Amino acid sequence: MLTTALALAGALTYDSSRTRIYQGTATVLFVSQNYSAPGAVAPLQPSDILTDIELFQGQDVYVSAAKYLGQPTPHPIVAELGTTNTASVSVHSPNAAFAARAANAFAEAYIKVTQSQFILAHQGLESQLQQQITALQSQVTGLERQISSAT
Repeated sequence: MLTTALALAGALTYDSSRTRIYQGTATVLFVSQNYSAPGAVAPLQPSDILTDIELFQGQDVYVSAAKYLGQPTPHPIVAELGTTNTASVSVHSPNAAFAARAANAFAEAYIKVTQSQFILAHQGLESQLQQQITALQSQVTGLERQISSAT
């Protein structure tokens, strides 16, 4: 009985002296940025979710979150929630408030990074389309000149 009491007292002493670690968690909904037809958004595939999770854990998102927080931060743990288009983002820290801010910072950074990538991709497409329009306008102008000189 005395041995059990000493073991319990020792365990409680050890537990109260160790650093507590808190977890901050945010939830993110992944949305498709792919179109199957004009105005029709293609549904996300399982590979899209995995790609988004990898992007979430990538350097661009980490740097953006750390910059927002003003200090280095532990890398997040990102996990898909079941078979949904959502994921939880968790950050562990001895400071509860920092853990919560960091989880939210990673969620915000992911959104900013993916928005930026989406905009850049569409600007590239817009530039390609503008080049094609310009080339077609040139062809039309050339054909109009040929028609006008033939008549």
